[in-house]
Amino acid sequence: MAEPVKLQSSNRVWIGVIAAVVVVAVAVLTAINITGSDSKESSAGNLAGIDDATALFAGVPQSGLEIGKADAPVTIVEYLDIQCPHCKDASTSTVPTLISQFVKTGQAKLKLQPIAFIGDDSTKGALAVLAAGQQNRAGEFAEILFRNQGGENAGWVSDGVLDGIASALKLDAGKFDDARSSDAVKSDLKKIAAAATADQVQSTPTFVIKGPKGQYQVQNRQNMAEFAQAIEKVK
Repeated sequence: MAEPVKLQSSNRVWIGVIAAVVVVAVAVLTAINITGSDSKESSAGNLAGIDDATALFAGVPQSGLEIGKADAPVTIVEYLDIQCPHCKDASTSTVPTLISQFVKTGQAKLKLQPIAFIGDDSTKGALAVLAAGQQNRAGEFAEILFRNQGGENAGWVSDGVLDGIASALKLDAGKFDDARSSDAVKSDLKKIAAAATADQVQSTPTFVIKGPKGQYQVQNRQNMAEFAQAIEKVK
């Protein structure tokens, strides 16, 4: 596709002003019982994409939601929704190329910013990615979620799926479960929603290139030349 596709009304995903985004996020977070009665039957053996995700991020340093060298001069910010099909496509096309061309070469680091446009599964997935980030495995966690993406708000982001991914990545299960239901992680999700509004994000995925000389929102995520030009402009 030539441009980041604007999310359609059927997905109910347009961003409003910061206050509206924060209020909606709080309401969704309050309504969801993160450690509720979701099925625990899923295991790592039922999940797709584990080997691919592990290979993609092998040898690449991660710190929280940031992927790449800490002293990289430019940050490529990716706003994503775990339920967004265009984000799933980007995870297997755009992101691997960004990592190989810019992250591994030290030109830039990638910062994942999960947001919840579409519904409850989006929120649960975003909280899980943030929790995995506390153990420096946000990149793999998001990638595996995308590889196992189900129908919109169909309940596919179950405790079983999340625990299966955590097990496959050898996360500390107790810390992971505590983190994704913590007030701190919920607060982080609200902050990311506010940042998305400030960065004028109107669709997912959105890539914003940030550096000492400013920032630039990439319009064609399949055009690596545009990413390269943006990195040069802002570094």
